[in-house]
Amino acid sequence: MKTYTMFVWKPVAALTVEEAAALVEARAAGPEAEAPELGRLAQRLEREVPGSDRETREGLLVARFPEPEAADACGWLVEAADEAGLVVFDPQNEELYWPSDESFLPPGTPCLELQDGSLYLAPNPEWVCEALRDLVEASDQDEPPFLILKSGRPGWFLQALCLDATDWQLEYQEGSLEAHFVCTDDRFGVEDLEVAFADYLAGGQAWKTSRSWERVDFEDE
Repeated sequence: MKTYTMFVWKPVAALTVEEAAALVEARAAGPEAEAPELGRLAQRLEREVPGSDRETREGLLVARFPEPEAADACGWLVEAADEAGLVVFDPQNEELYWPSDESFLPPGTPCLELQDGSLYLAPNPEWVCEALRDLVEASDQDEPPFLILKSGRPGWFLQALCLDATDWQLEYQEGSLEAHFVCTDDRFGVEDLEVAFADYLAGGQAWKTSRSWERVDFEDE
């Protein structure tokens, strides 16, 4: 029977999808070994997802699910790993799922997160501009592409979702969902976003003061 494979480990540094694939390849070839966090998750997996296959390598949990149940099983694994502070890599879709607790990231260091879960520490403005332009090229996907620029303070970020080349959804958050805002300005282009994200990265305020914003009430969603 065809299976779907996911990999789990304890995050110690930000990685791109390509770096995660290389890490998995190296660790999967290593000896079997126990790790407390991974062992506990493997035990939960055995109880909660019957029919799953698991093995623990050195610093790596390998989980395999039968294809018919893979979608639900993978969703459960991502949630359970998040609770345990672990990162999940889906090589089939080339996606990373980082835990909500971002204590593994260096405090005070900006970080660029792409839709596939790739994390880039201390990005420069050129990287961010290139990533924004990539969103335009990918805007014809079923799910609108997005990126998040994290300031280095927990819960503080600026994010953009690309609906098309001139239709973006721009949001920012300052510490918690109670301080999460969406831009209410008319349509704008990628060039406007490049200026805004460069200003945010430099610690400026023009990206915010030059636009109109509305607080998002997540309780109403």
